Amino acid sequence: MSKTSEIKIGDKIIGAKNPVYIIAEIGLNHQGDPLLAKKLIDIAAEAKCDCVKFQKRTLSKVYTKEALEKPEEQEHGIEYVIRHLEKTELSEDHMRDLYDYTKTKGIDFMCSPWDEESVRFLASLPVLAYKIASADMTNVRLIETISRLHKPMFISTGMSFVSEITELVKFLRNIKAEFILLHCNSTYPAPYYDINLRFLKTMQEKFQCIVGYSGHERGTEVALAAVAMGAKVIEKHLTLDRNLPGPDHKASLEPDELKNLVRQIRIVETALGEPVRYPSRGEYLNRETLSKSIVAAKNLKKGQVLKAKDIEIKSPGKGVSPLKLNYFIGKKLTRRNISEDQYILESDIRVTSRETPRKLRASHRWGVVARMSDIDEMVRCNSAFIEIHLADTDINLDKTYTKTYDRDLTVHGPEYDRDLLMDLSSLDEDTRTKSIAFFNKA
Repeated sequence: MSKTSEIKIGDKIIGAKNPVYIIAEIGLNHQGDPLLAKKLIDIAAEAKCDCVKFQKRTLSKVYTKEALEKPEEQEHGIEYVIRHLEKTELSEDHMRDLYDYTKTKGIDFMCSPWDEESVRFLASLPVLAYKIASADMTNVRLIETISRLHKPMFISTGMSFVSEITELVKFLRNIKAEFILLHCNSTYPAPYYDINLRFLKTMQEKFQCIVGYSGHERGTEVALAAVAMGAKVIEKHLTLDRNLPGPDHKASLEPDELKNLVRQIRIVETALGEPVRYPSRGEYLNRETLSKSIVAAKNLKKGQVLKAKDIEIKSPGKGVSPLKLNYFIGKKLTRRNISEDQYILESDIRVTSRETPRKLRASHRWGVVARMSDIDEMVRCNSAFIEIHLADTDINLDKTYTKTYDRDLTVHGPEYDRDLLMDLSSLDEDTRTKSIAFFNKA
């Protein structure tokens, strides 16, 4: 079974390490009004969604003649949907106008065709990709017609059994179709306990394809969880007002909710990062401040053998990590006397004749970080430059430093002034003004 890690939609790539592709499903929430449809496109574009999606039907090709002629004789659900579709189905001219309008807004246009005649119309636009509704997930004739257009398909899997998805994927790979599977629960709105988000992982592992989530539940929390679980596509319905008549409004997001969802998705995908663990630059700075080191519990003399009671563990973390504590116990101090609270270093228990810093050879310029208090020690190495990290205490002492070194200098500005965190672009005027003043003083 071949793996698909990326699919291209226009100038966007979905999958792998690329941003989540966010679809605002307008569907029938335009109430059959092209002006309302454009307003919803505006909202989706302003929220920075990647795509807006509509639905296109030729009703005579979707429903039987009897169902259309006598909807009142059908089950209530069928009658309700047919009546609503008759009121809200947009004409081809209106749909073409909306397609052109999305281009002016810089947002992708997608549509779910519910019949082959609608596919032919959408191909004339032409659209970048097609969405297959859950209702047509088993409609192999419709899917094969779309596959001949050589455009990617987003396929919702609501209302299905795993065996049906398995057959579908086998069929899609036989016809060499590009596709993304969307986990979905086709209830409006969907109860949280029926969503089973863990099935996203099952789909990824079983079908080796890009997966996404098409959500019909209330709120944004489930969609965010789906992103955290590997969904590379998120589709949510958009409405101007959840109290409007129609089957989808109750399961839709209002404008501010959509904006918030997009913003939160971008935060979550940034926070997901990589499957690794190493200290970030900020952690390195805090590591010295907050972590601990091995220090002498009392005055120690050169030549004595270290015991557990001779060693304490204290901050800051400028010395040897406590993880190496047992390495020191039972070893002899070979280099020097050590005063109480002074760091015990690995060089203190090794026999070495090297007392001068080793010259580091590198193919690029490199430097070391220093404070005003330890620059004389740090400058002993052969670095190309020294980066001075200024602290608020350096500046508030109001002291003038005059020191000369044969070395290039860079200066890292202060990050704090006591309780004030420097923020030169803060939206709070007082914070911004005080930050700029202190930075200028530095």
